[in-house]
Amino acid sequence: QKYQLYTEFTGELADDLAGFYRSEYEEDGARKIIATSQMHPTHARKTFPCFDEPAMKAVFHITLLHPPGTIALSNGMETGSAAITIDGQALLQTRFEATKKMSTYLLAIIVCDYAHLNTTQGNIQIRIWARRKTIEQGQGNYALNVTGPILDFFQSYYDISYPLRKSGESSSWCPIKELC
Repeated sequence: QKYQLYTEFTGELADDLAGFYRSEYEEDGARKIIATSQMHPTHARKTFPCFDEPAMKAVFHITLLHPPGTIALSNGMETGSAAITIDGQALLQTRFEATKKMSTYLLAIIVCDYAHLNTTQGNIQIRIWARRKTIEQGQGNYALNVTGPILDFFQSYYDISYPLRKSGESSSWCPIKELC
């Protein structure tokens, strides 16, 4: 049998490094704010109602609403983005393909103004996301150059194909390694 549950949930975007939270950094004298996630070990329940237990896995269908000028990242490939207005406020709505069946602690949700480097290794898209200035200074090049060979090594070593269509440079399928 299949069941479908619809619920609405409001949570706080706190700065406590748990669940979906607010973080900030300074770049060129300007304070930058990002919203990011840390679902380990049981912090997904602060983000949305769920059974936050590693043995209970689910497929996640993620749609994020975020301000223009920011990008949204999650585990799945982006399937579309549209400009919308809610209560007179202009927003972007970004949808992602459904994840593989996984534990809640692997879920990643990020809204930021980061930039990325991009390449492919076979049929896997590899993107390295970081602060714009960091990317402009070439500090993501090493990660971009070694990720593909590392994926190849582990696929060969374990004799198993990488199960996703993209790599976010993390074993936990998170788009930004430094935020996981």
